[in-house]
Amino acid sequence: MNRPAFFPKTFCYPYNAKNDTILELASRDRIVTRIKQFSLGSKASPENLKQRMVKLLETRGWDVAMIHGIHYGYDAFPDPTLFWDHLDRVKALEDQVWVGTFEEVVAYIAEREATTLGIISGGKGKLLVKPTCSFNSELFKEPLTAILHRSGIKELSVIQDHKELNCILLADKALFNFDPQGGTIEIKFR
Repeated sequence: MNRPAFFPKTFCYPYNAKNDTILELASRDRIVTRIKQFSLGSKASPENLKQRMVKLLETRGWDVAMIHGIHYGYDAFPDPTLFWDHLDRVKALEDQVWVGTFEEVVAYIAEREATTLGIISGGKGKLLVKPTCSFNSELFKEPLTAILHRSGIKELSVIQDHKELNCILLADKALFNFDPQGGTIEIKFR
């Protein structure tokens, strides 16, 4: 079947209606279809929103909020400020949580599970690492975060596909984002 120029990479089911056949058909040529969500609206309270966030932080989990109306409409919030206050609380945690689109989050998780990193060579202060991910590069384009567990790094240079990658140095590790379908990653540190 020929796909139109713009074909959604993700899909959520109208009225959450689905069966095995619909799941199979709707999932073709997509990153994922939404089968995980929670309703966020008329039953929201500061307490249950906070409890949900605490649970996600503890379990290092992820969630998909299904929102139909903020001020009015189906399942709207009893008071719209609940929603805006919750977003402020999430923003305050931005060093602990990642907020992304459904496409970004599920692509990241799928790529992370499917990517292997092979060390080609290593020596004093240098590593060559080859990422391997067999996913369709037209669908899966989310950069992954690598963690180099090494204490006391003073300088770090990471290059992939002739581009210097941004790095974050911490006391016991370094972090950088890379393309899981890109070329060899050259890591130099001291």
